Amino acid sequence: MTRPAIKDFYAKGVCTKLNNTLSDCDAQNPYIRHHYSSAIEVPLIMLRHYLHTYNATVATRFLVPTAVETMTFFDQHWANTSVFFMEDAQNLESYSHCDQPHPQLAGLTQLLRGLLLPQVSTLFAAADLAMFKHLQARVRSTQLPLYTSLRHMNPSPKRAPVNASALPLLAPCGRGGDAMSGYWPGKWEQQNAEPLMMYAAWPYELMGINRTFIPELWPAKSGIKNVDDAFQLGVRSYINRPYPTRPMVGYNQDSVFAVQFGLVDEARAQLNVKWTSKKGPDDYGQARFPVWWGPSREAPNEFCDYPGCDEIIDEGRITLQHMLLQTDNHGERLLLFPAWPKAWPDLSFKLFAERNTTIEGELKGGKLVSLLVTPAERRKDVVVLPLKTDE
Repeated sequence: MTRPAIKDFYAKGVCTKLNNTLSDCDAQNPYIRHHYSSAIEVPLIMLRHYLHTYNATVATRFLVPTAVETMTFFDQHWANTSVFFMEDAQNLESYSHCDQPHPQLAGLTQLLRGLLLPQVSTLFAAADLAMFKHLQARVRSTQLPLYTSLRHMNPSPKRAPVNASALPLLAPCGRGGDAMSGYWPGKWEQQNAEPLMMYAAWPYELMGINRTFIPELWPAKSGIKNVDDAFQLGVRSYINRPYPTRPMVGYNQDSVFAVQFGLVDEARAQLNVKWTSKKGPDDYGQARFPVWWGPSREAPNEFCDYPGCDEIIDEGRITLQHMLLQTDNHGERLLLFPAWPKAWPDLSFKLFAERNTTIEGELKGGKLVSLLVTPAERRKDVVVLPLKTDE
């Protein structure tokens, strides 16, 4: 986003009150009125492009100005204290009033880790790096919100009652500045049904199989002391998520979340449904938008052929790729076969990973018979994980 665009969208100048809650500086659409998550997601996509290609020309033109402007916004918009406290913020499309929204905190943590990598930081001016480090220090002083009481959990009718023994669980919002007081803001203001508490697993990849433990993400009293504690927290949170997609139709991220934690049966079941439930016009090859597969939970009918039909096939592609390869800390380690089932024993693959790395190999009878990593010095960063049996 350019500076004028950011100024227009996040204006803080003279505003005229329209009613008790809105002014003419606010977007009228409640789903995006203060939807700041895209200001994290867009530069993160650009960062990942740079780490895959090391194309400094593209990064200088797009990543650098976008990252500087958006991080400046977060640093200045919530400049309340040395602790980064997002008070009364919007949480994706679901909640318009949420303290310490999980997706933004997870996203800022991962994006700033990437911007300050040695191979990335050389793109930025010294003043910009100082601002990134200042913002990172503030973000590190807070933690992801956790449910530690059943009283504040979302009483979703789509989920079985949660047992207290499952606590703590990832929460969508924190109450005030206390991460241990995770809460569900309330049905009175809920606008959508999103798995907000799973964003640390995907798209921000802070949690999952063989991930580096980040102690500053967790409150000291939470009991999350090591990588296994964080992994089990993620698994429990996925199992107890408030909106499990049943039946598994329409766009949802459940299968992508599942593979981050090696839940092979779950991911395979999701893929089998999504890739065999395609519905559309009789001659689907002539459809205007052939990448949109139905049925969709948002379309007026299941035979949809317009952008409102969600990108089901794209979610399936991401799931399949992440069954085969995941990365830790922006490609510092390459995790091969993190959620690949033994039931699929034969495979040839060529994958492009961060830090301008290519991985080629062949699996036969469940055994890795060849592996070529380019450049060769990246071979030491590849962690070959055992194939997964059914849970």
